[in-house]
Amino acid sequence: YDLHYIRNWSLWLDLKIVWMTVLGGFAGKNAY
Repeated sequence: YDLHYIRNWSLWLDLKIVWMTVLGGFAGKNAY
């Protein structure tokens, strides 16, 4: 296994989750 690749993939996944959470939060606020 390439630790560098896994580390970058996990970082990208974390950023994606955070981004989706932020977008979801804004969408929820705009809904009200």
